[in-house]
Parts: sequence; structure tokens; C-alpha cells
Amino acid sequence: MDHKEEQEMEIESLLSIYPEELTILTIENTDPENVDAGIAQLDARPQFTLKISSSEAAASTDNASEIISTLWKFIFPPEYPDVIPEMHLLDAGDLPPAVEEALVQVATSTAEQNVGMASVFTIMAAIQDELNGHLEACLEQLKNISERAKREEEEADRRKMEGTRVSVESFIAWKFRFDAERKKLKPKEVELVGSRRLTGRQMFEENANLDMSDAQFMEEGDEAADIDDREGAALDEEFDHELFEQELLNEDGDSD
Repeated sequence: MDHKEEQEMEIESLLSIYPEELTILTIENTDPENVDAGIAQLDARPQFTLKISSSEAAASTDNASEIISTLWKFIFPPEYPDVIPEMHLLDAGDLPPAVEEALVQVATSTAEQNVGMASVFTIMAAIQDELNGHLEACLEQLKNISERAKREEEEADRRKMEGTRVSVESFIAWKFRFDAERKKLKPKEVELVGSRRLTGRQMFEENANLDMSDAQFMEEGDEAADIDDREGAALDEEFDHELFEQELLNEDGDSD
């Protein structure tokens, strides 16, 4: 089997596995202003772009949408697969340069290890593993940041619940501030804070109803005295004075 036939069979196999990710490049679908992503004039070598992404299994359930995608261009030299294919990373998305370099190195080393056989599928798997490792590291870092923020929030809430621990030094400082504030209070406020007894004049000044309450008390006393007088008169009316005097005479006679 010659090289051209092997190349055609490999591309056909890749198309059956990745019909949406692989695009065969032709003169017709090449953008003249972006030849790097297409095919140059008079270049008859088989060429195609392949979208290689991280697997969904590498993302946690809470971050299932976190998929890293890259776009690669493969060119089969006439001697392929006895030589490595040309590989170009066209689009690395937001990956940092260090990760881009690591991906290119992984692709090159994998191709060199598989010289003599169809290697695009194996190269693609190696690139995907590298993307998965980078994604998992990013997700782990995000998880650690989230857990640390949660611990800090819980610690802050715990400190709020505990309040400020009192020591001898903190109590002395508080007592000093309290005494200083107390000295700034008005005389009336000092009396309330210190619970000092008020004079009669101060009581009348602060409570204008005291004089009215005294008058009411006197009126209630007069009413009580009238009631006592009426009750005494009623008792006198019911008391039999003649019977009382007769009993006294009888007691004197008995004593003789």
C-alpha cells in the first residue's frame, strides 16, 4: 500500500469518528486572507483542521460547561506516515503560552513515537489528555480558592458570635473610656446613672403632678374622715345607754 492510499484511508477513518470536528481543506473553502487555516495554491498535500477539546469527564458536575477547545491544522507530507505530519496550533483559546507550548511538545513527541503508522488519532488523544490535566488543575485551584473563602467566611461568623475576649488590659481600657464618658454627662444624667436620691425641690421640678397628687391625697383623707364620723354616729344611735347604765349598777350591788 503506497503512502497516498494510507493517507486517504486515515482521513476517511477520522471523518467517520469526528464528522463535526474535522474539516478537509480545499482551495474552494480556503480564505485567501487566512491561508494558514486553509490550503495554499498548488499545494496538493492532504490537509485538514481538527478541533480537539478536553473531555467532559475531566470537568466536575458543577462545571460541566468548562470545556477547553483548540483548533489544529494537520498536513500530510508525501512520505507520511514514514515521517511525522505537519501540525499547527491555530487557535488555543484563552490558554496561557506555557500551556500552548506544552501542547505542541506533546503532539510532536507523540508523532515521533508513532512514525511508520497512522498517528493522528493517537496525537489527538495525547493532546486531549494534556488539556484534561490542565483543566483538572484549574478546577482544583478554583475549588481550593472557594473552600478557603468559605472557611474564612465561617471563621469571621464564628468570631462575630464569640465577641471580643475580655482580658485585664482590655477591661482597664474599657473602664477608662467609660469613666471618661461618664464625666462628660450632664448633672441630670449623672444622677440617673449614679442612682442618687433627688431632693424635694428636684422631685417637684421633674414631676409637675406631685402637687396635684398631694391635693388628691388630702381630699381622699377628708373623705375617709367623713366616713368614719358617719359610721360613729350610726353606732351611737344603735347603742342602748340605759341598758349599759343598769348593768353597771347591778355590778356595783353585787360587789357590796
